[in-house]
Amino acid sequence: MNFVYKNSNRQPRYLQIFAEMKTVISTNRALDGVIVSVQSLASIFESSRTPVYQALQMLEKIGLAIRVDKKAQFILRQSDQASAKMPDVVKRVSDSDLKTYFHNTLDVEKQRIDDLHHDMEQQIANMLPFGEFWINEQKAADNYNVSRTIIRQSLSKFAERGLIGKDYRAHWTVGPLTSKMLNDLFSIRSKLEPLALIDAAQRLDNQRINVWLERCYKAKEDTSSLNQEKIKLIENDLHVELLNCSQNMGLKRIIG
Repeated sequence: MNFVYKNSNRQPRYLQIFAEMKTVISTNRALDGVIVSVQSLASIFESSRTPVYQALQMLEKIGLAIRVDKKAQFILRQSDQASAKMPDVVKRVSDSDLKTYFHNTLDVEKQRIDDLHHDMEQQIANMLPFGEFWINEQKAADNYNVSRTIIRQSLSKFAERGLIGKDYRAHWTVGPLTSKMLNDLFSIRSKLEPLALIDAAQRLDNQRINVWLERCYKAKEDTSSLNQEKIKLIENDLHVELLNCSQNMGLKRIIG
């Protein structure tokens, strides 16, 4: 199963990391002389180590990083020369402190991963009725330009919801969705969803509920203007927005 992610930014991951690090190092004097590891930065950028290492090599060429011997560690420098000098004092900061300098990147990255997750879910849903398919983690990671870890995290969430499974060789599989499976899923949802809705309703203010009710009343009174977009909006009110207010995580996970 091949995933084709419609991402407007198809720039290689190492170039994205390089651009962000270049900006952050150049504008934060406190980072001058700080030693960082490839592993720490990979964790911060939620990436594999290879693109981080490539980005650091590029920073080294323009004098913004110095390799520490042959280790996977670099010292950050604020320099306008092609070859930066080793600082008199090397500083160390915790991963949590280092992460604060890249908060803009992390916000963008979180949104990118959320978009990726929704895109994968949509593609999996589209394939369900048409037979059984394998999901190749590496191909998905290459298409989405992320590490396999991120792909695996999304796939694990889909598996918890019953959207995908694994065969006897531990390959991720999608489908086939039979009429019996569909009936079983709706049967489970019809019994569990009211419990989640009751739990959620207790935490909602009247104004928000009235907005949703008004939308339903208008749709009922004027069925001639009811289109797919309006139906989808009403379904989203009930099956997404309202359910999200429930604090029963077990119910929400099963309902999906």
